[in-house]
Amino acid sequence: MENPNNKFETPQTQEEQESPAPMREYKPEKPRSRTPVLYVPGWGSDADACDGVLKHFQADGRAIKTPENLYGVDEKIIDNFLVKLKAAHPGMDIDKVKNDYPKTELRKVAALFAGLDHQNKENKNNGEADGKVDCVGVSQGGYISVLAATLWPERIRNLVLVDTVGIVGKHSRAELMTRTVHNLVTEEIDANLKKSAGAELARQNLRIGGDSMKKVVGANVKEAMIDDTGAISQADITNMLINLRQHDIKITIIHGDRDKISPMEMVFDQIQTKDGNEKTKIVSGPNSHLNAKTADIFLSVKGTHNQMGLYMGPWIEMAEFALDKMETMPKDKTAEHHEKARELIGRALNLLEDPLKNYDRAVILAKGAKMLVYGADNERKGNKNIDPELVAALNDLDAKIFAVKS
Repeated sequence: MENPNNKFETPQTQEEQESPAPMREYKPEKPRSRTPVLYVPGWGSDADACDGVLKHFQADGRAIKTPENLYGVDEKIIDNFLVKLKAAHPGMDIDKVKNDYPKTELRKVAALFAGLDHQNKENKNNGEADGKVDCVGVSQGGYISVLAATLWPERIRNLVLVDTVGIVGKHSRAELMTRTVHNLVTEEIDANLKKSAGAELARQNLRIGGDSMKKVVGANVKEAMIDDTGAISQADITNMLINLRQHDIKITIIHGDRDKISPMEMVFDQIQTKDGNEKTKIVSGPNSHLNAKTADIFLSVKGTHNQMGLYMGPWIEMAEFALDKMETMPKDKTAEHHEKARELIGRALNLLEDPLKNYDRAVILAKGAKMLVYGADNERKGNKNIDPELVAALNDLDAKIFAVKS
């Protein structure tokens, strides 16, 4: 029997009786939201590495889940995922998906959705809202979260990206490794200089994370050291973030001020608007910014790259703030309006097959489609955020109407 709370539920095949990427789940007694959080860990990490962080979210009332391990998953999971993706999006070019995204990252995205699907089947009538999740992705997990939302935006409600890779654009593998070493040296200096209880907790969490990484990477050397580092060095998510906001996915970027892998000054250069017309606004605190194109909220927090993902520091409070804030933000109707406009365009084109009889009705539908896309007074005409395929469809409809009139 279909679970009424999960509209994304799909039939279970024999191969899927046991999930290839099982989830570890943390449930509070009184969840503060009906939408659970999916925590996507960073490079070389598994559920053990972030257990303390997840328990902190749970104590704050978040129902949160994370994959036990995204490494070593059979590549066949990609084909199973693409079949489901095509069924949900008949117009999607699956060959293009295969060519556009690195196989190692596509496999992790597929494993995430397989784990969620399996858990949703196990937890029928769990009261979760619409089968969607809010993603909190750390480092490489942020990149994977963005890919997951790009491929299947209907399943992701909001994104919190913590020191995510790909936010500073593409660079060489050698440059990535140099920055990584610089980051590790900075963290080692921090650990030796600071003697407070907080610093000791940080060292403890970093040791746990380090042990987990040794275990995961040691068992998956090629995937982690060659495939992943190559994909990370070539990741560029800025345009993906802009496109996701057209699907009304709210986005928060949280970044460590001492991150050496994705340095803060490079992050600012990448996410600032290029036309200079949209201003960056203060949201909360002296280093918190809202960027109109790439993110709804930008928060800078004290910390290095690994301290952000493994240390139970102030970034968690910032993530909680962002999750609450995004949940109350008004819904953007743009995607809904664009979908309705496509419907009107299709109906108008059908009417023009018999132009003598249906010309006037087709003109009315065309005007309605333009109003949905450009606004009542064409104030949005020329807006670069409008889907170019939709603009082309409107122009094509105009040309057909003009040809009939002539």
